[in-house]
Amino acid sequence: MDYAIKHWEENTDFEELKKRIGEKKIVVWGAYIGGKHVRRILTEKGFSVKSYVDGHKSACEYDDLPIIRPNEKNEEDVYIFIAVIGVRKEIMRYLNEWNMKEGNDYTYISKMIPSVVVTECTGGYADHNGNRLECKDDQIRCRIEFKGFNSSIRIGRDFAALKGAKITVESGCEVVIGDSMRLCENVVVEVLTDGKLKIGNNCLCYKDSRISCKGKEISLGNYVTMGDRFFCSNSKSSVISIGNDCMFSHDVSVLAGGHSIFDIETKENVSMKRQRCVKIGNHVWLGKNAVILHNAEIGNGCIVGASSVAKIKTGDNCIIAGNPAKVIKTNHTWDRRSDIEFEDI
Repeated sequence: MDYAIKHWEENTDFEELKKRIGEKKIVVWGAYIGGKHVRRILTEKGFSVKSYVDGHKSACEYDDLPIIRPNEKNEEDVYIFIAVIGVRKEIMRYLNEWNMKEGNDYTYISKMIPSVVVTECTGGYADHNGNRLECKDDQIRCRIEFKGFNSSIRIGRDFAALKGAKITVESGCEVVIGDSMRLCENVVVEVLTDGKLKIGNNCLCYKDSRISCKGKEISLGNYVTMGDRFFCSNSKSSVISIGNDCMFSHDVSVLAGGHSIFDIETKENVSMKRQRCVKIGNHVWLGKNAVILHNAEIGNGCIVGASSVAKIKTGDNCIIAGNPAKVIKTNHTWDRRSDIEFEDI
């Protein structure tokens, strides 16, 4: 949201905006740090914010201003600055019910972020928003969406994306995809603001999967295969590291982060106090429905049993199973091929 607010501030004629608003009462939709930032900018530009609008807050006040619920809005003539992340259907529904017109009655800051969709690329792509796409193939076909500024995507040779597959990046992102990557039907790769995603060579992601880099970094090594409906997601300060030659079955989840958890007495966000990471070594096999949670470290050559929920640190060549998962065997390894002898490994 910081990039969106910065873009709005740098590209708004505030003197013209004052004339457009006139005597309307100014409110900010979004009683959180982003809304507070918008209020500060408006105050510096000579505007006076009277209240916040927010339907998800139980408090009656934020930043020394009253919070109004959307269903409590009266007939007073207002101008709304919407500071929430993304374009939300419920907000647009309220705006339509109130017969408000964009520009005349409200500014939706997230809608001001430029969005560019590239479906075919020959040689590369660059735009005036600082976004770049580099590909080693003469031509690639994949829906790639830049939703912001200063992001780079580098794709290696022999890249293939099937129907419905797409890559989306926000602002300040870095994506590196190695040679011979395959994205099957409806695979979604998304990288949020300032995130980094690195995928090695010869990787394969089967249908209906999602890799969602919402935080610091997600990295996958070479020769990683991900079954149907694979889900991988981190949070703002979290890192997920997956080694080489890993094999993940269907419906596997690798998660480093989640929603906020608060200590009611101290009001601290305890889920943000610690870095939440996942480390999966080389040559790891995750069975069907396995879930790897934050702070797990799975050693090289390990096997994680079907439907296991793992949040442990293991050595190499272990078999892990259960909920919560524990080491049930040591000194074991595996191979993708069936019916082979140990000497063939």
